[in-house]
Amino acid sequence: MVTQRKGSFGTRGIDPETFVSWLRVSDPQLSPDGRRLVYVREPVSRTGEHPESQIWMVDLETGHERRFTYGAGEETAPRWSPDGGWLAFLSDRRQQGRHQLFRMPAYGGEARQLSDHAVKIRAPTWSPDGTTLAFLSEEEDREAGKEDGKEQQDPIVVDHAKPTSLYMLAVDASAAARRVDLGYGHVTDYCWDPKSGALAVVVTDSALTNAYRHPHDLLVRERGGRTRRLCRFPSEIAQPRWSPDGRRIAFLGRAGRVVVSDALHIVDVASGNVSLLTEGYEGSISGMEWLPDSRRLIFLALENVHGALNEIDVAKGGITSALSVRDQGHGSFGGSLSLAGDGLRVASTRSSSVEPPEVVVAEIGGDLRIVTKANAALQDQPFQPAEPRTWLSPDGLAVSGLFTRPPVRFGPPPWRAVVVIHGGPASAFTDRFSGSWHDWAQLLSSHGFAVFMPNPRGSTGRGAAFTDANIGDLGGKELEDTLSGIDDLVSAGMIDPKRLAIAGWSHGGYVTAWAVTQTNRFRAAVMGAGLCNLVSDQGTSDIPGFNLDYFYETYRDLYSDPAKLWDRSPLKYVDQVQTPTLVLHGENDDRVRASQGYEFYRSLRSLGVKTKMILYPRETHQIRERDHQLDLQRQILGWLAEV
Repeated sequence: MVTQRKGSFGTRGIDPETFVSWLRVSDPQLSPDGRRLVYVREPVSRTGEHPESQIWMVDLETGHERRFTYGAGEETAPRWSPDGGWLAFLSDRRQQGRHQLFRMPAYGGEARQLSDHAVKIRAPTWSPDGTTLAFLSEEEDREAGKEDGKEQQDPIVVDHAKPTSLYMLAVDASAAARRVDLGYGHVTDYCWDPKSGALAVVVTDSALTNAYRHPHDLLVRERGGRTRRLCRFPSEIAQPRWSPDGRRIAFLGRAGRVVVSDALHIVDVASGNVSLLTEGYEGSISGMEWLPDSRRLIFLALENVHGALNEIDVAKGGITSALSVRDQGHGSFGGSLSLAGDGLRVASTRSSSVEPPEVVVAEIGGDLRIVTKANAALQDQPFQPAEPRTWLSPDGLAVSGLFTRPPVRFGPPPWRAVVVIHGGPASAFTDRFSGSWHDWAQLLSSHGFAVFMPNPRGSTGRGAAFTDANIGDLGGKELEDTLSGIDDLVSAGMIDPKRLAIAGWSHGGYVTAWAVTQTNRFRAAVMGAGLCNLVSDQGTSDIPGFNLDYFYETYRDLYSDPAKLWDRSPLKYVDQVQTPTLVLHGENDDRVRASQGYEFYRSLRSLGVKTKMILYPRETHQIRERDHQLDLQRQILGWLAEV
């Protein structure tokens, strides 16, 4: 919907209501014969206490789309049985927050509850013979709920995380799910051997969020019960996929020092040897599957600012596009893909700066076609395209990003502009739908701003070396990259250097705070969930190992010489700030504690700098509640109104 909101030009912009009213589409799953598809629809904002989502089905031959599940609450993870006759899924329809496994005939009917598990379960998959469903679940806390006299015991043990285990459930039996005893470890992922029915299981030593940096073991659990360690990887092993011939397992893991699992590795099942299949590839992989010949993999990736769908030959290593020429070089994919049983048809989710997300399907090498209408209501909105730009940083490095113009009704350039910084820093802006509570390009452009979204060094999408390029220099040359991109736009006559603002969330909030301590060229700033004091953040974040990626080799080095952290803390230079700064934060944020926002806000206020802090109760690092998402966007528009 478009509603009247007067800005400095007295023209209408897209109301924030639009950006809290669309639907997230995810987890598309093709039936084994490739003729039908199921996926999950979820509101981008939450109105009640608990999340809600539904499973929808599309007949790809007729194009007919219908809602498949009707339970109240959250229904997710649809999985086809190997023969295509059944659909298993997770639902908390019986008790909110407690997800159970259900099975339903693929052509409709009554859903039958299969599990009665005491703890929330996730990641269900069918065994190759269709007789068993496996899933992951936290181990039940036997101490929970105990009472001491009349009062419930509620002390919180810090860094106490219950490990996750693998469970097996016979589909047609009444017996309870059976925990698979692996001997040790917290299970993070698993997959079936489609040939033998064995399991590959990923385990590490801790269930804490920070354990993504710990060594991970890939175990093989034979059908007879014997378990052996196939290999050990120095950090996270993500998305293991067993080849159809049973000889190899593919997974995603890091290729550089920064722990970001976006490179493709192969493990030989006989020897346990691990090889990096995509060495030197200048892209970031988000999902992959084996093709039926076991010689090739198909994968989704980010290449600079656009999504890619590629094939790679395991023996030769050659990468070729699996997209038609028409679909290359624009748009971005979601993180998962699905293949039909014959490997000829692929499905994923996709969006662009002017196209809200939908599910797309293609024959390998053929044109993508949109097969869902989840966000049809947004088709008539006047979204602005994001234009790729490349410029040279002062040291000669080529840097890329996206630029979104305001609508023509705001007149010719130069325009007032907002520089938006992405999170991560191992992340990137892509040609995707930027209309959510943390993607502000469409909101801001519709209200008369040009929006510049740089991908400075440290970003993903350009290979491991580029992602590692800000090690030891957090905030340093990545800010230089951004400022030189601004200069390039000023030189091109696109933006007004006297009407600039800067904003960002998470690491983007950090860079925003860092920028206003290093330069006074911005007239306003929005620091969202950003950290200002790397020393105090070290002891309060749920990922304390983050600083080992960028500054230190060991924790002992860090604590014996914290000067590196303090030197790159915006708080050290806060007395230099003149830029009016809005601080936004979730009250229950474990990633970047709200204390980080308080430190910067109170410092600015004490120094007489115009500032305001908004704290959103019940919210974490993500803002989920609809009213909070609306308020956040309106606060940003109000704060930037004078730019």
